[in-house]
Amino acid sequence: MNSVPLKFSLDLLVWSLAIPLAFVLRLNNISAVNVQAIAFFILAGLIYKSGLIIYFRLHLQLWQRTSLSELRILTFACLASFLISTTLGFYISGVPRSIPVITELLALAFMVALRVIARVGHENSRRLINKPQTTKKVLIIGAGDAGSLVVREMFKHPEQGLTPMAFLDDDPQLRGKWIQGVRVWGGLVEFESICQSHSIDMVVFAIPSASGRTVRQVVSEARRLNLEYKIFPGLYEIFGDHVQVSHIRDINVEDLLRRNTAPLDMQQISGYLEGKTVLITGAGGSIGSEVVRQICHFHPKKLILLGRGENSIFSIQQEILRTWPEIEQVALIGDVRDRARVREIFAAQRPQVVFHAAAHKHVPLMEESPHQAVLNNIFGTQNVAETALEYGVERMVNISSDKAVNPTSVMGTSKRVAEMIVTHCGQQAKN
Repeated sequence: MNSVPLKFSLDLLVWSLAIPLAFVLRLNNISAVNVQAIAFFILAGLIYKSGLIIYFRLHLQLWQRTSLSELRILTFACLASFLISTTLGFYISGVPRSIPVITELLALAFMVALRVIARVGHENSRRLINKPQTTKKVLIIGAGDAGSLVVREMFKHPEQGLTPMAFLDDDPQLRGKWIQGVRVWGGLVEFESICQSHSIDMVVFAIPSASGRTVRQVVSEARRLNLEYKIFPGLYEIFGDHVQVSHIRDINVEDLLRRNTAPLDMQQISGYLEGKTVLITGAGGSIGSEVVRQICHFHPKKLILLGRGENSIFSIQQEILRTWPEIEQVALIGDVRDRARVREIFAAQRPQVVFHAAAHKHVPLMEESPHQAVLNNIFGTQNVAETALEYGVERMVNISSDKAVNPTSVMGTSKRVAEMIVTHCGQQAKN
């Protein structure tokens, strides 16, 4: 149901029909005075309710994908209509004060029902049209937000051939609960019994915060039972994208070797970030953008977002404008390999703290293009570090990699050299 005029007309129709129905429910007998009031409210409502539909863009909502955000907007529209109709009711005789309340509750119920019917019909039709010949029965490990997203997307995309059968989660409060129509059967101790009783074909691990030990345990059990196993990545890996079933991927070595979270000294971090001008290189990248988000929690005075890709820099800039509007920020396009541009930015912005996250980090790609690793990771870092030293930056943080420890690749070696450059500049600053 994508026709804008049709959706506009249906909303206006059920919104108007709610008026006489409210009078019927409220009054035992409808008098001539009540009929006049009903006619007035319907005619006046056609005008101001049309305006509300346009103002709140109700006719532009995609009913097949109605979510809580659309329903919240719908509620605000009905609330605005309630205030208008209540005001009009003071000047019209024969109108009980409860009529506007009943009317808007009925209207809200009717309009929500329209959207729910449209969404359910759309999803059911997709299931029938895209129903695959064979499906895999899936066990989801983790009944939190990630697990809920996985199940919802599996139901929305039946063409993927994945049918969620059960949840397992060690949280005792979730045991026996139903999430997205799928039951939480228990903890990991029930893994084998649930797999056998539900004829599970695939296991999807959906606990982004879990330790490597837990991941290894699940993988070991899945292998023993000859089951396919996948993992749903942490949201930081897919930030900015719509969550999709396609994000479920194979488990890799990094998943098996997850480290425990290191405790942070929040007071010390806040001491050198709060009220400071902070420059982040590579601010649009996967690591740099997350650094930006974390820095915002410590209330810097100003953020300088530096990167080569205009789309990624624009994206993180808009996110900060929405989430942290009180923080002053400036987005700049530049390459850390361009020493003149780096000096120009430092001279104009005078950063007090620098987070250097601009780097090539994919090992296979750098093996194919080693000169780029040298130019970006080594000479780029040298430009930033030496310019920071020249302009008296209070603190510089170099975002490195564990592959710089006893490096065996071009990328790791380039990051190790970068660490040495930053260390050398730091020693010069102390002297």
